[in-house]
Amino acid sequence: MKVSINSRRGSLPMSKKQSKLSKTNVVKPRKVLLLFATPLILVAMIVGGFYIKFQLDVANAQADMKEYLQNKYRQEFVVEKPEHKGGGLAVEGYFDAIAYPKDDSTLKFVVNKSSSGILDRYADKVWSTEETRRVRQRLDEIMLENDYKYHIEIGSYLVRADIRYPLPDLDSFINKHNKSVLYTLEVDSSGDKKETNYSKVLSLIRLLREKNSDSRLIYRWSDGDSKHIISVGRVDGDRILDGSIELKDIDRVIR
Repeated sequence: MKVSINSRRGSLPMSKKQSKLSKTNVVKPRKVLLLFATPLILVAMIVGGFYIKFQLDVANAQADMKEYLQNKYRQEFVVEKPEHKGGGLAVEGYFDAIAYPKDDSTLKFVVNKSSSGILDRYADKVWSTEETRRVRQRLDEIMLENDYKYHIEIGSYLVRADIRYPLPDLDSFINKHNKSVLYTLEVDSSGDKKETNYSKVLSLIRLLREKNSDSRLIYRWSDGDSKHIISVGRVDGDRILDGSIELKDIDRVIR
């Protein structure tokens, strides 16, 4: 039986040169793949490392805030997940979080942590809530309307005092620190008569003067298509009451 030359050639094994070329063709794509993949893997590892570190920083800040509040006010607090704010290139930033007593979720306030320490506004929130209840009857007598809205905010952040348990009452704190405490009253009236609203503003200024603190009144009402805003600080309030300033001069009208 004869065997053709072509058959013999087809059955011959690959030469050493052909085998080397084949291996080279397989190795080259692997090298190219590694060349591109290695930097990506390194970047992913670096980013992942920063993310893990950031999450640890958030968890540590949250734990530190909770411990700080509980030691300071001798009660248990819930601290929500902090947010990092104010950070940037060569800027450290700080952590902000919402917190509240475990037994009263309505008393929500801000607590923040930076390299200089931890600050909170728990006392301000307690005092603001107490004042909101206290002045309601007085405001009803002044406003003489059912659907007005108001908001009170006490700000003691200018006072460099360590407020802790037991909390002082607001009047005692104001008498001690005076104008370093800011008492803000915002009122939205449903009345549309200018003279009537001016009269209410005067009464509210007198109400705020009962506190020996710095104060600000923000009073708003609508007159047809116009919106009126009167913003009065302590000094201007005194000048309005003694006749040095007229309300029409500080009545800002937005059309």
